[in-house]
Amino acid sequence: MVAHGRGRDSAVLVGAAAAVCLRVALLLSNSVREAVSSRVEVSTPVTSFLRIREGAFLWEQGGSPYDGDALHRPPFVLFFFYPFVSAGDAVRAVAFAVLDALVALVLRRVAQEYLQSDEARPSCSLRGKLAKYKVQDARKWDVAHVGSEAGSGSDVEWLPDAVALIYLWHPYSILSCVGMSTLVLDHLVVALALLTALSRRAVLSVLLLSFATYSSPHSGFLLPAIALLLDRSSSNGRKGVSMGLTVGLFLIATGLLLVGSRLAIGSWDFVHAVYGFVVLVPDLVPNVGLFWYFFMEIFDHFKSFFLFIFQYHIAVYPIPLAVRLSHRPVFLAICLLAINAIFKSYPSVGDSSFCFALGPLMHRQLAGMRHMYYLMQVLLFVTVLSPIFWHLWIVTGSGNSNFYYALTVVFAAAQVLLLSESMLAVFRYDRGVRRKAAEEMKEGKSW
Repeated sequence: MVAHGRGRDSAVLVGAAAAVCLRVALLLSNSVREAVSSRVEVSTPVTSFLRIREGAFLWEQGGSPYDGDALHRPPFVLFFFYPFVSAGDAVRAVAFAVLDALVALVLRRVAQEYLQSDEARPSCSLRGKLAKYKVQDARKWDVAHVGSEAGSGSDVEWLPDAVALIYLWHPYSILSCVGMSTLVLDHLVVALALLTALSRRAVLSVLLLSFATYSSPHSGFLLPAIALLLDRSSSNGRKGVSMGLTVGLFLIATGLLLVGSRLAIGSWDFVHAVYGFVVLVPDLVPNVGLFWYFFMEIFDHFKSFFLFIFQYHIAVYPIPLAVRLSHRPVFLAICLLAINAIFKSYPSVGDSSFCFALGPLMHRQLAGMRHMYYLMQVLLFVTVLSPIFWHLWIVTGSGNSNFYYALTVVFAAAQVLLLSESMLAVFRYDRGVRRKAAEEMKEGKSW
């Protein structure tokens, strides 16, 4: 067993190192880097590193980095990437690859902490109704039933490595890294927020989520999931943090970041350039989202109404999902991340890769998905056809915008169906566990 474990660890290290080396090699190729970074599926007006360069140039010339319509990232994100602007190609390539590797490493730790949490136990499906099913001791009930779960005994051994390797080798995350998308910083901060919430470091978790929201406003929708994680008492009896305190600290930290940004650049120009840009969607450049084509075709006097509908549509999900998935805050976080990746104003394929990497955490529950294979095939077809349809539209002129938008709609629909079916699979799993507990209650069993 020891030799087998060492062999697996060696294989994981080789796989991770190969993924990082692949990123560095592709980033060092000017033709590949420029080709990928110019793809609208990879870089958006918000996450493009070229926009960071333009903002840095304006800052160096003594002006505001938000003059014109170039930069749509807040000041502290600009300061973080500023050293990359003047760095050489080799240093920049290694830096982006290392950032992606750090995301994978943090996700691995998230998986390890998740496996130690109550959510990973079968009794989580009872939704806190242990007394109803005459289950006085949840741990004894888990021990009695976890053995019937296929592969559950080896979860601790392979799941964290699988999460890290899926992120490192997912084509979308590789494209996002090679395209030098600044989205990697958002992924790192969100992953750290989840990790610190799972390990009950409340203040640090809320501060990280505040910075993630400051950097990318849609990350704020993760607040219910983080609050639920922090509200739970740990297995060693340590009490959780109340949701009101979590929300209050989140608002204070976010406000301090905004005030600090005002002091750093000397104006409030960044508020409209960053947050107004995300909410009002003035740049209708094509991307893998649903906003650009709709608002390109709609009459101007209807735009304000439909902007409200589109933005409200994203904001309406967190609270109802938090109520329904209060017993599964990690799965709630995955669902909210997926909703952001599908419906945010300027999404990219990098947003989806982060959700796909976290999916294996629910592998036992998601084993009940009935159409995963077909939906993954749809995503594969869209990924292959996207550059072809773009070429037909932009380069040869033999197609039009409908060609490309049809693919983005299919891409969003496939992700929506994947999300819906994963939720149904989790609900079916929970019902199965509760049914088993009810049957044992009728048989007079008590744990």
